[in-house]
Amino acid sequence: MNILTIRFSNINSLKGAQELDFTSKPLSNSGIFAITGPTGSGKTTILDVITLALFSKIPRVNEGISKAFIEKTGLILTRNTKEAYAEVKYQCKQGIFTSRWGIAVSRTGRLQDYTLELSDVNGEILDLKKSEVPQKNEELIGLNYDQFVKAIVLAQGDFDAFLKAKGDERGRLLERITGSWIYRELGKAAYQKNKSLGMQLEILQQQEALHKEKLLSDEAYKELILQLEHCELQIQQSGKEIQKLKEQETLKNELLLLGKTIESKEKEYKLTKEKLNEFLSEKGGLMLKHSKLAPYQKELWEWQKLKKEKEELEKHFQLLEKEIENDKKEGQSIKDEIQNLTGSQLPPSEALEAFQQKVLAIQEKLNEAATLKKNAQLQIKSFTSEFPFLTKLSNPDDVIKEASQIKTSRLQKLDKLTSTLDPDILENPQEKLRLMKHYYDISKDYVASQKILDTKLEQISKIKEECLAVQNLLPAYPKQITDFKSKLEKEELILISLQKDQTIRDLTANFDKQRALLMDGLPCPLCGATEHPYSHTSPLIDDELDKKVKEVKLLTDKLKKNIASLETEFNQHSLNLKKNEDSLKNLEISYNAEKEKASHLLDELPEIFKKDKISNLVDKFNLLMEQTNQYVDLKNEVKRLNEMLIQLEDWKNYSLKFQTFEKELKETFKGDNIISYCQSFINRMTKNETHLLNLGKEKTKLEETTTSVKNAFQTITTSLKSTLPGYSEPEDALADLLDEKTFASLKETENKLKEQQAAIDTELKVHKNNFELKKQNDNSLLIEEVIKQRNEKENSLKELNKQRDSLVSQKSIQEQTLKALDDLEIKIRGQKQQNEKWVLLNKYIGDAEGKKFSIFAQQITLKQLAIHSNKRLRMLSDRYLLALPEEKEDDSLVVIDTHMADMRRSVKSLSGGESFLISLSLALALSDLAAQQVEIKCLFIDEGFGSLDKLTLDQTIDTLEKLQYETKKTIGVISHVEAMQERITTQVRIEKGGQGHSSITVV
Repeated sequence: MNILTIRFSNINSLKGAQELDFTSKPLSNSGIFAITGPTGSGKTTILDVITLALFSKIPRVNEGISKAFIEKTGLILTRNTKEAYAEVKYQCKQGIFTSRWGIAVSRTGRLQDYTLELSDVNGEILDLKKSEVPQKNEELIGLNYDQFVKAIVLAQGDFDAFLKAKGDERGRLLERITGSWIYRELGKAAYQKNKSLGMQLEILQQQEALHKEKLLSDEAYKELILQLEHCELQIQQSGKEIQKLKEQETLKNELLLLGKTIESKEKEYKLTKEKLNEFLSEKGGLMLKHSKLAPYQKELWEWQKLKKEKEELEKHFQLLEKEIENDKKEGQSIKDEIQNLTGSQLPPSEALEAFQQKVLAIQEKLNEAATLKKNAQLQIKSFTSEFPFLTKLSNPDDVIKEASQIKTSRLQKLDKLTSTLDPDILENPQEKLRLMKHYYDISKDYVASQKILDTKLEQISKIKEECLAVQNLLPAYPKQITDFKSKLEKEELILISLQKDQTIRDLTANFDKQRALLMDGLPCPLCGATEHPYSHTSPLIDDELDKKVKEVKLLTDKLKKNIASLETEFNQHSLNLKKNEDSLKNLEISYNAEKEKASHLLDELPEIFKKDKISNLVDKFNLLMEQTNQYVDLKNEVKRLNEMLIQLEDWKNYSLKFQTFEKELKETFKGDNIISYCQSFINRMTKNETHLLNLGKEKTKLEETTTSVKNAFQTITTSLKSTLPGYSEPEDALADLLDEKTFASLKETENKLKEQQAAIDTELKVHKNNFELKKQNDNSLLIEEVIKQRNEKENSLKELNKQRDSLVSQKSIQEQTLKALDDLEIKIRGQKQQNEKWVLLNKYIGDAEGKKFSIFAQQITLKQLAIHSNKRLRMLSDRYLLALPEEKEDDSLVVIDTHMADMRRSVKSLSGGESFLISLSLALALSDLAAQQVEIKCLFIDEGFGSLDKLTLDQTIDTLEKLQYETKKTIGVISHVEAMQERITTQVRIEKGGQGHSSITVV
C-alpha cells in the first residue's frame, strides 16, 4: 500500500486547503523527508488526517470521530471555519482509490453530520454507506485500523522507553506497544468467569438445602392424606343435604309465586269480560244495521256517486256559459285597441302589418343617423387628450366656437416664433432639434463629469489626511503594549505568590484535629516545628492578604483589558490604514478614468461652442431647444385643430338629422319593439278565437254527458226506493251504512276482546294445574325454617372447605418441594459440568490481575519481536543481535556484540546511538508484524530525537538513510530539532500564523 497524495482543509490548527503530493517533486525524489515546525503548530495533525480519511479515527483519541465528539471536544474542525475535509489517495493491489472524510456547518449555524466516501481512479464514488467505508479500506489495504497505525507510525520512542524500564513497568509498556494487553484481559476474564460460575453453583446448593428443610416425613405425609380423604367425604355429604334444602326452598317460593299469579289472572279475566260487554252495548246496534244494509251497499254508493256527479256537471255548465260570454267581450276589446293604435278601418291583421312597416322605416333612418353621429363623436374623442375642453362641452356649436378661438390663439403664437427663430431651423426643425439635443446631452455629461472630478479630488485629499494621521499613531502602540505586558507579568507573579500564601494559610487553618494532638517539644509532622502556638486555638485569618489578592486580581484584569483594547485599536488602525490605502488607489484610478472621459466629451463639441463657458452653453442649448420644440408643437396643434373642426361640422349635421327622426318616431310609436308589440296583438286575437272555439266544443260535449248522468240517476233512485228494507229514501239508508274501514276496525276490536278473554282463561287453568302438582311435593315446614337449616349447613361446609384447602396446600407444597429438588439436582449436575472447563482455564491462565497469562504472552511476543528485530538489525548494522535474557542474567533484554566475540551485555549499557538503533529495529519489527503480508511503502517516526546529542543524532540519521536505502520506503520524520532539519533537505514546514493557525510549505 502506497500513499500518493494527502489533501485536507481546516483540520485542527492547519487552516485552509493544504496538500502533500508524493507523486510530484520534491517529495517524489526524496526517500526521507522531515515534517518540521514549532511545538503545537500541527505536525502530528498530518498523521491524524491519514487515519481520519481512511477510518474516521485518529490515534490520539480512542473513540471514533463523530459530530457529537467534535461538538463536545472542539477538536478536528478549525475554530471559526464552516467546513473541513481530509482526503487520502492511495495505491494498493486492487488499484488506485481516494478516501475522503468531510464535515460542514449549516446555514443556521448547526454542525451537520460527517460524510465518508470512497472513489476509484476514475473519480466514481463507490455505492457504500459511510459506516461501510472503513471496512472497505481495511479490505483494500489488507490491514485494520490498529494494524495500520502500528505499521505506518513507528513506535521507536515507546521501545526506547521499554529498553530503559524495569520489571512490571517494562511488561506494561510491551503490552501497550504491541497491543498484547488483550492476554491480561483474557486471564482476568477466565478468573472472573470461574468465580461467577462457582458462585452460581454455591447458590444452587444453598437452594437445595433450604428445600430439604421444608419436606414432611413419610409418616406425617401419610397422616395428611388420610385427613384429606375424610374431609372430602364430609364435604360431599354436606353438599347433598344443602342441595335438598335449596330445592325445598325453591319449591315453596314457586308455590307462593303461583298463588299470586292465579289471583292476578282472575282479576284480569273479570276486567276483560266487562270490557267486551261494554263494547257490545255501545257499538253492537251500529254493526247490526250495517249488516242488514250490506247487500245494498254497492248500489247505495253508486247512487251517492251519481248524485254528486250530476250536481257537479250542472255547476260546471253554468261556469262554461259565463266564460264564453267573457271571451266574446275580450275579442271585441282587442279589435278596438288595434283601431285606436293604427287609426285604420282595415281588418285588424292588415292594419297592424301596415303600421309595423311604417314604424320600422322611421327606426331605420334614426339608427343610420345615430351611427353617423356616434362615429363623428368617436373621431372627436381621439382629440380629447390634446384638447381637454372637449370633455366639458356637449353642444356642437359651443365646441366649434371654442376650437376656433384656440386655433386663432395658436396661429398668433406661431407667427411670433417664426419671426424669432433662424430660417435654417424652420426649414428642417426636427433634424436641427435632434442635433441640438445631442450637443446638449454632451454638455450636460461634461458638466456632470467635472462635478465628479471635484468630488473625487476632495475624497483623495481627505483619505490622504486620514492615512497620515494613522501612520503617525501606529508607532506608539507596540511600546505601550509591551509596557503593559511587562507590568502584567510582574503582577501575575505577585498574584501567584499571594495565592500560594493564601493556600498555605487556609490549609494551616483547617488542621483542627491534627493541631489538637500537637505536644510542646515534639516536632510537627507537617512542618517540623517544636513550638505550637496554635495547638489549642486557630490562627487568625489575615484579612489584609485577601484584600491584597483581590487588589492584584483587579489590577491584572485591568491590565489584560488595556492590552486587549490596545491590540484591538492597533489592529483596527492597521486595518483602516490598509483599507484607506486601497481606497486611495482605487480613487486615483477612478479619477484618471473620469478625467479622460471629460476630455473625450469636450472633443466631441464643435469649436464654436467651446469659446463660451460650458455652463452658459448648456443654458443656450436648452432655450433654443425649448423654442424649437414649441414651434414644432404649435404647428402640429394647428394642423390637428383644422382636422378637428371638419369632424365637428360633421357631428353637428348628424346630430340635427338624429333629432328630426327621433321626434317623428316618438309621435308615431312610443314603445320599445314594434314587431313584438304588433305580434302581441295577433297572439291575443288568435288565443281568444281558439279559446272560444274550444269552449263551444266543450259545451256540446258537457250537454251530452249531463243528460246521460241524469237518466242513470233517475233509474237507480227508482230501483232503491222499491227494494230498501225499512227506508223510504236512499239518503236515509246511507246515514246508517258504515264505511268498510270503520266496520273492519269495530269487528277487529270485538274479536281481540274475545280472544284475550279466551287466552286468560287458558292461562288460569294451566297455573291452577301447576299449583296442584307442586303442592303434592311440599312438606309441612315453613320457608323460614328451611332457610335457617340451609344456612347452618352452609356454614358447616365452609369450615370443612377451609380445613380441606389447608390440607391440599400442605400436600401441594410437599409435591412442589420434591419437584424443585429433582430440578435442582439436574441443575447442580449441569452446573458442575459447565464449570469444569472454566476451572481448568482459571488453573492455567487465570488470576485476579491477569498477570499469569500476560507474562506467558509477553514472552512469546518478545521472542517474535526479537526474531523480526534481528532481521531489521542485519539491514542496519552487522554488529548487534538482540536476545532474550538467560537464567543467570537480569530480566532486561540482552545485546550480542558480534564485533566483540559475541559478548552479551544488557541493553541498559547501550549508548544513545546504539539504543536508538535497537529501539528502531524493534519498532520496525512491530510494523512488520502488524503489516503481516501487506507491503507498506511509507513510514512515519513521530518521537525520540529531542534528547539525542549531535553525534548520536548524526548516527541516527545515517541509520534512517540506510533503512530507507534497504527498504525503498518513504520515511517521514516529525521533529523540531534544528540539526535534523539541516541534514534532511526535503522538508514539510509547518509555520504558525496569526490567531494560532498554521500553514504548510514543502521545500
